[in-house]
Amino acid sequence: FFFQDMQGVELVIARNGTARATVEARSLDWFQDNGFCLDHIYVKDSTIHQAGKGAFSRRNVKKGTVINSSPVVAASRSLMELNYTKIPINSKKIMFNYHFGHKNSSILFLPLSQMIAINHNSNRIAGGKAPNARVEFSNRDPKTRFLLERPLDDIYAEKYSCMVLDVVATRDIEPDEEVRCFDIFQLFQRPIA
Repeated sequence: FFFQDMQGVELVIARNGTARATVEARSLDWFQDNGFCLDHIYVKDSTIHQAGKGAFSRRNVKKGTVINSSPVVAASRSLMELNYTKIPINSKKIMFNYHFGHKNSSILFLPLSQMIAINHNSNRIAGGKAPNARVEFSNRDPKTRFLLERPLDDIYAEKYSCMVLDVVATRDIEPDEEVRCFDIFQLFQRPIA
């Protein structure tokens, strides 16, 4: 809509890009009331045997703090049954490893942020450290709250990222400590269809 005439182009140039031209400027007070840090984690080799990469805390994170927040894309579990013969890697396994969902649900949620580097861990793993975080649907995102009350078809109908998941500290986390979530199935008290 900005590019219907030259004035739109000039506005974008004057504001140093489309983001500044289309997003309302916010005050420092607004950010203090509504903002949250997404820089709590960094990615490096996991301390969990054969886990690959993991997410580690940059700083002290207090219990109850949102460590990371991610938009997610809803995908049908039936995607796991597709035959990817033209792709040389096991793409079904890759997608399955990075999703969140209930084992009895037909829907999976695929994060679009560093959240994919957060490994799960449970007290049942021999020698494993107890989890220090949990994954939950964001209570800050109005669309997530709305869709949780809607039929499954409404979630599938979304063409773009549709909901937001948060990773929340369940205890204080030290700097450089690996963030480990409870088994991801605990995210869902009940399966979503």
